[in-house]
Amino acid sequence: MSLNSSESRVNNINEAKLCQYLGRDELIEKVTFEAKRATGKNGNGQVPADFYPTYSAMANTLGGTVIFGLEEIHTKGGENRFKVIGINNPEKVVDQLFSTLNNRSKVSLNLITNDHIEIIPLLDTSIIKITIPKAEREQKPVYLNQNPIIHTYIRNGSGDHLAREEDVRLMIREASTQTTDAEVLDNYTIDDLNTQSVLAYRNLFRTTSPTHPWNELSDEEFLQRIKAQNRDRSKNVSGITKAGLLMFGNVNSITDYFPYYHLDYLEKYSDDEEIRYDNKISSGQGTWSGNIFDFFREVDRKLMKSLDVPFRLKGRQRIDEPVYSEVLREALVNSLIHSDYSGSAPVKIEKYPEKFVFTNPGDMRRPLSLAKEGGISDCRNRIIQSMFSHIGYGDQEGFGIVTIYKKWEQNTGNTPIYNFSTNPVMTTLTLKRNLELLKDTVESLEVKPTTLMSEAKSLEVKPITLMSEAESLEVKTDTLVSKISQKNILLNKLSDETKLKISEIGKRTKPDEMKLIIREICSQADFTIDELCIILEKKSRSTFYYKYITELVSEKKIQKTNPEKPTSPKQKYRTILSQGEILP
Repeated sequence: MSLNSSESRVNNINEAKLCQYLGRDELIEKVTFEAKRATGKNGNGQVPADFYPTYSAMANTLGGTVIFGLEEIHTKGGENRFKVIGINNPEKVVDQLFSTLNNRSKVSLNLITNDHIEIIPLLDTSIIKITIPKAEREQKPVYLNQNPIIHTYIRNGSGDHLAREEDVRLMIREASTQTTDAEVLDNYTIDDLNTQSVLAYRNLFRTTSPTHPWNELSDEEFLQRIKAQNRDRSKNVSGITKAGLLMFGNVNSITDYFPYYHLDYLEKYSDDEEIRYDNKISSGQGTWSGNIFDFFREVDRKLMKSLDVPFRLKGRQRIDEPVYSEVLREALVNSLIHSDYSGSAPVKIEKYPEKFVFTNPGDMRRPLSLAKEGGISDCRNRIIQSMFSHIGYGDQEGFGIVTIYKKWEQNTGNTPIYNFSTNPVMTTLTLKRNLELLKDTVESLEVKPTTLMSEAKSLEVKPITLMSEAESLEVKTDTLVSKISQKNILLNKLSDETKLKISEIGKRTKPDEMKLIIREICSQADFTIDELCIILEKKSRSTFYYKYITELVSEKKIQKTNPEKPTSPKQKYRTILSQGEILP
């Protein structure tokens, strides 16, 4: 039967039946689905010229399905309908398809086998279903006409678009099995690193591994051990690695090599749509180093402030750490170690009342489905990953995403959402909060009255003293539960590093050491005298004030946040940082 005589019959097949034939829930052209007439001039069928850009685009993006013999019709009402045209000689079309895909002067790589082709009979004609696999990282870019720079396509929506040159070069870089951050940089030295950042990292390394032999090394030797410095044996030169520059460098030195490098942290709580954000940390602010390590430390503190749960230590290890903090920290580290810092997109971390959003430049190096299975680590910046691992952060065994999915779903009821964009190439993780569940969790973690006496003894504070201090703080409660809860709330404004130092304070702590801790505390949030006494477990408010606070104010190491009311009991104090100073 001719095409014309069969067309009226096949067009009577409704879309529901057509979906059943194609194994789809719906028919709509989108990033992973395309319909093409492919009838040719005589109606017997021909591979259309615009199939090959679609093949390249889908292979370089998410893969997809193309149907030959199906046409999308745009109706006057604005709805899109699909009309079966049919192909009379599908075998000829398939042969033509394979002939071109296997021609290296036309297509760089053929991903399609017989298993990806299905000829579907429909009454007196047929349609052809072609499944295009997503190319593996090592296979990209898939391009046409022997020129990857100008003939590589990516899929945006339902259209095929030429990839930008920087995205093509990213695919070429990603095809390598080598880590991207190991290269030794010409004309960069240890002078390009921020000494305070290196000192803070070493202090944290020492806290994590107090008996490690690297603690006895000089800074330069230590940086060599963690590969912030290295030797390029092929050139017989030594210098700073990309990892060392990104992790510890001053931002001007970083952007000299990575011109698009940018780190952003944004908090948005206001309902006012004209207010873009309520708090921001940016690598280009000029008030801090701008490197990855200091960004991680500050953003980690900000994220943890969302979690009003108790902090306790067993030996030197934190216990009762909320699942939220573990997942958020894993997501933050993942964003930093998997970023493509040669790309044009920034690293962006966003905190809203209802969700957290982590965005980094670059695609996932392994398919999400495989990453969710765990067990294989394929990190873009393996040296930076190792640097975080040395101080107790990140997963090097390939279970980071497993942890994120499993623990966030179990404890919030919400599934983490990954989105991938192609122009520019970015990966975005959204973690939606369950605010009611979080509230219940906090309430369930309240200290039981029966345990308070032992808690109070460990703090060397009598119950009646706690009651008195609670009144002086205008805490509207007459129970010890609220007192300890108040301390937990205050502690959760601080980083884990600072909490650890506070837990180790003893009677032999020297005044200068105490002053340094006070400055570190007040660099992370503003506190009143009474709040500092609670945090540091000081019984005498007046002794604490005259011994430490007045001296720090006179030395211009801290300042009053409300100088117009210097004697106000609600007066808070904030650390003054000198130029370039970063507290441990």
